[in-house]
Amino acid sequence: MKKKFRARASTTDPCFKPFLLFIGVIVSASFSLATVPKLAQANPELDRQYSLETVGVLRSWDNVDGLFADYVTTAYKDFFARQSRFKLQDLTKADVILAKSKIPYNKLIDDTEVLSQVARSMHSESIIRTKIYKEGPRYRFVVDWLHAPQIQMLATDTFTLEESTDSGITEFRGALEKSLLRMIGQLPFQANVTGRDQDSVTVNIGASSQLKKGDTLITATLEEVRRHPLLHTIVEWRLVRTGRVIVDEVDESIAFCKVKEEEYGRQIARFQKVVQIIPTSDASVPASPDTDELARQRAFAEPPRLGWISPGLWIGGLSRQSSSLNGTKGKTGGGFLFGVKGEGQLWFDRQWFGELSLKYGSAGYSHKDIVTNVESGDGSASVTQFKIDTGYTYHLTPDFFGPKAWAKVGYESTSYNFTLSPSEGTSPTSFTGLFLSIGGDLPLRGEYGALLNLDFGILGSGNESGRFNGASSGASSVDFFVGGYYRMNRRFDIKVGLDFMGQNIDFNNGATMTHKVIAIGPSALFYF
Repeated sequence: MKKKFRARASTTDPCFKPFLLFIGVIVSASFSLATVPKLAQANPELDRQYSLETVGVLRSWDNVDGLFADYVTTAYKDFFARQSRFKLQDLTKADVILAKSKIPYNKLIDDTEVLSQVARSMHSESIIRTKIYKEGPRYRFVVDWLHAPQIQMLATDTFTLEESTDSGITEFRGALEKSLLRMIGQLPFQANVTGRDQDSVTVNIGASSQLKKGDTLITATLEEVRRHPLLHTIVEWRLVRTGRVIVDEVDESIAFCKVKEEEYGRQIARFQKVVQIIPTSDASVPASPDTDELARQRAFAEPPRLGWISPGLWIGGLSRQSSSLNGTKGKTGGGFLFGVKGEGQLWFDRQWFGELSLKYGSAGYSHKDIVTNVESGDGSASVTQFKIDTGYTYHLTPDFFGPKAWAKVGYESTSYNFTLSPSEGTSPTSFTGLFLSIGGDLPLRGEYGALLNLDFGILGSGNESGRFNGASSGASSVDFFVGGYYRMNRRFDIKVGLDFMGQNIDFNNGATMTHKVIAIGPSALFYF
């Protein structure tokens, strides 16, 4: 090249009023929380997927017969040789194959399937593509950084060089390296955690990046990477802080650190990101604008610490059956149930908690004789249930919102009331006693998960106020919920599932009475 270039950079970068009021509160809260930026559950796979440890450089294309190809390749090799964050992958073999294709080279390097195959065969996590256009006395450089295998745009940069008569290779190389730095600067993190052993952590930058002993590194995990569905560009990164480490020893290309602090419910782990470096000479430096945004996200995205409340609806069917010892007489009936429910949990620490549950529903009710099948009365019914318990949660992973199981023990009281006369066998009935419970939460994919909770009554007793069947001799109870949830963000879930409740009472005269509620239980869950 016998011409001098002057660089000029430019980046492109129900029927009842209380029920209606209750529904209104839920809907209003749902719409309010829906406006909060959505953060997906922490995903270690995202951290690994965007480790960006390897990068390959395609042979550049230009419209002046390959004038710049060798110079661009050399400039990139020199740049990556002087840093430790990225390992340069040799794409020479791929360049040779692409050059022999009958399809023009500039079209090949725009083909996402071709680039994906190149990245896969060359074991490169990302690819840099360079195009140079001669436009009169200027050369316009377009540099794209692409993430494999979907070939998404990580960053792009454009700059121009103006030619003059003297040699300008140095300025050309400088402009190209500045372009690379600008693209790397578009990432919201500066390094990766490459290993973790007890309290020791390694990161993939060192003295070559001006890191010194005593420096503080802020670490974070990727929670979501938002991509444009048509342009295949990354439009937003979501990170949540996991802790901070102190640099203990520095080599040229690696730093050995000690864990100083970890966020509640999170652990620093391999592939997580270094989002801020605070020099040891000024550990009180305030967060940069980028980490101010991270702090804003962190305030909302931190795992909740106190507990949750969950208002919801209780919609389904109520049934009741009573029969004598030999089954020669009895009544069976039921009706459509509409009601509300509310649950809440207060956490004593990460594992132990207390819980309260209330349910109320009303139903139209009709029944018939179990022998003659003749209908004998219509009226209304209501059911009320109260539960209080304490329990222990076992977290299967360090992530607070990861899979978990729990066990509970508590007290329950359930009452059924009917407007029909006692002569119809519909006296108010109540069940009380202790219960044991087991359950679990299993995240499935993305923001979706499955829930299961099963309660068994123990030491239960029953009472029929009208004494239609005499004194009771024993009672049993079982409740279960099976369903799923969608996590809108770290403060709000939407749950729905099958809610079953059943109680049975035996009497001294040999009669039995069974109550069941089978309902759909949609609800909202608010963490705090």
